[in-house]
Amino acid sequence: MTLREMFVKTALDRRTGAEDRARKAALAYVDTFSNGDIDARLALFAPEASFEDPVGTPPITGHAALRAFWEQGAALGVAITVEHIAANAGSAAMLFTARLTAAGSAPVAMRVIEIVEVDESGLIVRMHAYFDETSIV
Repeated sequence: MTLREMFVKTALDRRTGAEDRARKAALAYVDTFSNGDIDARLALFAPEASFEDPVGTPPITGHAALRAFWEQGAALGVAITVEHIAANAGSAAMLFTARLTAAGSAPVAMRVIEIVEVDESGLIVRMHAYFDETSIV
């Protein structure tokens, strides 16, 4: 058995199905940015879900606060390209590039890592975003 085959087998042996729910929720979240559908984005989150954007800032908790946060940023054009996603148990880590546009400003691209945790029904209960000044490309 090659080293690659060994690692793939080990990863497959650990699968429980929860990682599929996490991966699906994370990718569905990204998809909502393509059409700016805040209602569809909220439907992916449990009612008392929390989101730190970025980690170290106060969590945004609950549907009303999440809606207000996303509505505040709705003037930005956001296009997301997922570079990699890895899912284990009930969480998924995504590396993506977000391209942000706003009237009167040059576009900005940011590399972001987000960790998504889901419950048994596949709803997002916690999300953490990681980016800093070195993330701006």
